[in-house]
Amino acid sequence: TVTLVVGNGRIAGFQFTQVPERYAPGFALHVQPQLQLVDGFGNSVLRPGVTVTVSIRSGSGSLLGTLSVETDEQGTARFTDLGIDGDEPVTLEFSTVGLEDTSAVVTPMQPMELVFDGSCYSNFGVTLPISGFDDEEPIFVDWGDGTKETYGFGTLYVSDLIVSPSSEHVVRVYGTATQFGDDQYRGDNDNWDGAALLIRVDAWGDLGLSSLNHAFYRAEALVSLPSTLPPGITNLFGTLSHATNFNQDVSNWDVSRVVTMEELFFEAESFNNGCDEDVHTCPLDWGDGTRNVRSMEAMFDEAHDFDQDINSW
Repeated sequence: TVTLVVGNGRIAGFQFTQVPERYAPGFALHVQPQLQLVDGFGNSVLRPGVTVTVSIRSGSGSLLGTLSVETDEQGTARFTDLGIDGDEPVTLEFSTVGLEDTSAVVTPMQPMELVFDGSCYSNFGVTLPISGFDDEEPIFVDWGDGTKETYGFGTLYVSDLIVSPSSEHVVRVYGTATQFGDDQYRGDNDNWDGAALLIRVDAWGDLGLSSLNHAFYRAEALVSLPSTLPPGITNLFGTLSHATNFNQDVSNWDVSRVVTMEELFFEAESFNNGCDEDVHTCPLDWGDGTRNVRSMEAMFDEAHDFDQDINSW
């Protein structure tokens, strides 16, 4: 039993020394809560054995991992595997008998959602062409088959063998990354593993992407992307090159920050900005949004179906 005496120079409460702000649903928090015992002046109190318990005070969700820890010799309570499963902001409450509760609001990360056609295979490999993450800002991938992985500095391949996929198999990516795509396959008849089975991207998430360089190169089954671009995109080099079935209206894309559209629709044979046999006029009206673009070389080369007005550019 630990007796807490409250007053100046004695235990008055806790202060956060490390506090989480965001969570990837179903994963351990990357930033784990740490709380320090302090006195009435905010000075650290070195008292081991004080139990701190976390719960959800408000918001919908459930907690994962160890929910009660004891302070160490330094008077610090360190959670190590706490996670949250939910889809809305939650207020975490940290409580100790005899002390005022301490709380923190944690908001969910928004995932990039990729939908693959899993109807033809009992399993298939996916290697996501994602980069620009590290140990301080990792990514979290829910592969949709029960496998959840966290990737940080030194990761060579963000990959998984999808086992027993659903007919429309969803992979969700959370965290921080700068690029989705890889131009290493440019000019080859290859692509990133799984690209040929990608049929939709339902959401970009809040990863902070700035580049979609060859993101969907030879994604020949791809038919749908979100109606808006991630706000920070500057690079659309070869993004839909050889995406032979893609024909979506992308007029609402904000391309005002983009500096290269080289080979954007190269050999995207079906692309006509959403027009088909019944609808013939679908202007790709990006207007002066293209003002920062420095290169459009081969942008529409071999895009045989494209026949739209771009005079507003």
